[in-house]
Amino acid sequence: LKSILSYDYNISKGKEWKDSRTSDGEKNNGGAEKAYSEYNKLVWSNQLTYKTTIQKDHNLDALVGYEIDSKYNDFLSGYATNFLTPIKNDIANGQTLESIDGSSKRSRMVSYITRLNYDYKNKYYLGGSYRMDGSSRLHRDNRWGSFWSVSGAWRLSKEGFMEDMPLFTDFKIKASYGTNGNLPTDYY
Repeated sequence: LKSILSYDYNISKGKEWKDSRTSDGEKNNGGAEKAYSEYNKLVWSNQLTYKTTIQKDHNLDALVGYEIDSKYNDFLSGYATNFLTPIKNDIANGQTLESIDGSSKRSRMVSYITRLNYDYKNKYYLGGSYRMDGSSRLHRDNRWGSFWSVSGAWRLSKEGFMEDMPLFTDFKIKASYGTNGNLPTDYY
């Protein structure tokens, strides 16, 4: 059993002052911009793996998992001009509010993961996986996506007819096929 929990938290603050005594700020009698941004992300991943060998030749490797990915962004900014004095240049002291902007976004994705691998004598391999992902960034009628894959391999270097070929120390032919998806850049 493996469980991983990670949390990322970041606050960013910025301020810009265009002094009325300079060419940048003399036209508007000074200008102040202030911005604040908060970002946090939580990821919690849980996996249960089981491996076994049956009668020395049959190897199984199974995995089931569950993952949560939660993000939150908050942003606020404002710009004011026309200050009575350059000494008091906090944005609240501007006589003209030029702009104010803000947004907050929250999203969450939940994933269920399964995988099963089998090999016979470390020579013939079969594998399959299936996962289901649900995202709050998609409309509730289309929130869940299912993705699968299958694979197979043949280790030719373990075959008797390859033993007399010193050119290859390990030679394997593999093939796989599956589906995948991605999230849109906009919400819903």
